[in-house]
Amino acid sequence: MKGFICGLLSGAILTSLIGAYAVNSIYENPYPVYVNGEQKQIQGYNVDDYSYFKLRDIADAVGGFDVDFHNDTIQISKDGYVYENSLEFTDEMKIAFQEYAVRIPDFAEQSALDTQAFASEFISGFYGGKVTDNEMWTTFQYDFPEMFWGHPESEVREQYKLLFGCDMPVMTNDYADRRYIYQDGYYWLPAGNIGELGDEYQGVKEIDNGGIEVTYQQDIPSDNKRFTTVFTLYPADNENGYIIASKIQSQSQLTAEGEY
Repeated sequence: MKGFICGLLSGAILTSLIGAYAVNSIYENPYPVYVNGEQKQIQGYNVDDYSYFKLRDIADAVGGFDVDFHNDTIQISKDGYVYENSLEFTDEMKIAFQEYAVRIPDFAEQSALDTQAFASEFISGFYGGKVTDNEMWTTFQYDFPEMFWGHPESEVREQYKLLFGCDMPVMTNDYADRRYIYQDGYYWLPAGNIGELGDEYQGVKEIDNGGIEVTYQQDIPSDNKRFTTVFTLYPADNENGYIIASKIQSQSQLTAEGEY
């Protein structure tokens, strides 16, 4: 071969290569990859006799360095080096998390995301009453003479991965405590809305490892209660640029007993 290049490879990069100069051949890398005599299964491509692999795959195979992506920058680190990344909380995120304060169930540990109970609450809370352009279905089959909206399982699982950074458990009608109907690859939930959002953004503060804590509050004077929701976010290599590491809601009294 002409050379060996360990590089980031994606459809976008391939497209840019094709646009930059004439490419005569692109095919999957036909050569086995060994590290210290042990064969590794690493996906790669051969472009005009040059081999391209993903940096993160190479890092996983050989060790000794880590790869991350932040603020449109590829960050390679080794020997324990830590980048001081800070997560910017935009106005668009403020609006989204105002809604998430209502729709996403509370959790403090990432292990909770592996449970069917949490996934069921997520599906019903995040998609229940969430009117979208997805297919609509009127049915009496399940004794629910209501209008249902269908959400493709693949899209729900993608959203789960995007928000929390882990895979959603398999959720079908076999789960006894379901709050939806699963049929033909769709989760069906009654159409509607969650009403006016009452949670107000209170502020954000930086925490360790480039994360941030975001706080929302909702006061309910009729019940003399204040609900405080705190999200913990960390930078992530996804289209959001973050994952939600925890969401914890607490409540307190607006006024002490006996006060007027």
